Amino acid sequence: MVTAALEGGLWAYLEKKAYKEAAKLLVKFAVGSNAVGLAGTLIYYGGVCTYKHG
Repeated sequence: MVTAALEGGLWAYLEKKAYKEAAKLLVKFAVGSNAVGLAGTLIYYGGVCTYKHG
């Protein structure tokens, strides 16, 4: 996660001392990652439930 954020421009913002923009990017990246993780987890458990209960 950290590597992807740094490659996504976080490091450039930090070098320019644009801390507000860096924080926005980090929050956006964290929220997106959590949403994808949550969706994946729900799909997995939905599949397990469907398999068990037909």
